[in-house]
Amino acid sequence: MGSELQSDLQQRVRQLEARYQALLEATPDMVFRIGRDGVFLDYRANKKDLYHQGSETLVGLSVHETLPSELAGQMMDMISMALDSEQTIAFRYSLPFPESGIQWFEARFVPSGADEVTVLVQDVTRHHEVVGALEASESRFRTYVEHAPEALFIADMQMRFVDVNPAANRLTGFTREELLSMTITDLARTDLPAAPDEFFKKLRANGKVALEVQLLCKGGGGVDVLVQAVVL
Repeated sequence: MGSELQSDLQQRVRQLEARYQALLEATPDMVFRIGRDGVFLDYRANKKDLYHQGSETLVGLSVHETLPSELAGQMMDMISMALDSEQTIAFRYSLPFPESGIQWFEARFVPSGADEVTVLVQDVTRHHEVVGALEASESRFRTYVEHAPEALFIADMQMRFVDVNPAANRLTGFTREELLSMTITDLARTDLPAAPDEFFKKLRANGKVALEVQLLCKGGGGVDVLVQAVVL
C-alpha cells in the first residue's frame, strides 16, 4: 500500500514538473529560479540575452558573481522582500550591453518555495524608449504652450476649456482657474457661426477653422480676436 502511494506521488510530481517545463517553454520571457542566498538554481534564457557571458551556465553562480554589484544588492533585496511578504515583487532595472547599449528589463519575483523565487524577466527597452519619447514630446509641448506669445486655449468636445496658457490670462484678464471653469460659448461675446456639434464637425473635416470673434474680458469689456482653431 505504501509503495503504491509513493508511486502515485512520484507520478504527480513528474506531471507537475512537465507542466512547469511546458509553461517555461511557452513564455517568451527569461525565467530564473534563485535561492534566498542569491544562487541560481535553474533558468531558461538564450545565452545571448544574458548579461553574464563568462560561464557556460549560471547554475551554481550567485547574482553577485553575474551582475554589477549595485544591481546584485538590489536583486537580493527583492528576493528577500518577495519571500518575507509571500507576494510578487516587480522591479525595473537597466544593464549596459557592449553591442546594443543600455537595455531595460522588468523582473517579477514570485515566491516558489520556502527559500527560493522564480524570477520572470521581460525586455522592456522598446516600451521604455517610447515612454521616454512621449514624455520628452509632452515636455516640449508644455514649454511651447507656457511661453507662446499668442493666447492658447485648449477645449474638449463639449467646448469646455481644459488648458490655457499665461498669454490667455493676460488677454482676457481671467485667471487660469476661472478660464478652466468656462466654456467657449461663455467666453465668446459674438455668436459662433454654428452650433457646437456643427462647429466641431467642420473642424474635424477641415483640420482647422479661422473665425473672428469678440472675447469677454474680466470686468465686462471685450477684445476682438482672430481665432485659429485646430484639431489636436
